[in-house]
Amino acid sequence: MSKQEFTRIVDISIDAVPHAQGINNHMGSLLTSNSSHMEWLMQAIANRDEHLFFVDSKTTAKTVAGDAALSYHIPSVRRDVFLDSVANDKDFVKQQIQQLIKIAKQQGYALAIGHPHQTTLSVLEQELSKLSAQEVELVTVSGLINTAISKKLANKATTPWQKYSSLSPKAVKN
Repeated sequence: MSKQEFTRIVDISIDAVPHAQGINNHMGSLLTSNSSHMEWLMQAIANRDEHLFFVDSKTTAKTVAGDAALSYHIPSVRRDVFLDSVANDKDFVKQQIQQLIKIAKQQGYALAIGHPHQTTLSVLEQELSKLSAQEVELVTVSGLINTAISKKLANKATTPWQKYSSLSPKAVKN
């Protein structure tokens, strides 16, 4: 596929969701490991009027999405936990939520990705109300990114905003 065709498809796809705030690679292991194509994607995103972010599902250890986003000044975050990589297993989803909380407390935030399976939704309904008791706040991805960028600008931080840490750990769901 040519760069022109790739960019056209990206633009059509984004235009199809007029209020989109970000982009995610749900099943894009091959794409996110390809430097050229990730450059094309980030350039297409950067050339738009919207200020979109990118969520890397990290479906491959060879992902180059974060580096490509950084080179185009596109805010990006990477998935920390898959909630339901083992389908229809309530105990597994609960374990993943505990892992998410642990990571959030260690690094100041954690990003989870899950699917709208009945099992996952049922566990989330039970477990999300318990987050505040564990001093963890659930926020949207855009909320996490906006907070991180604001803190970086306010503090004139020298480290990449993706590594920011706060006193109130945040667990993010997609």
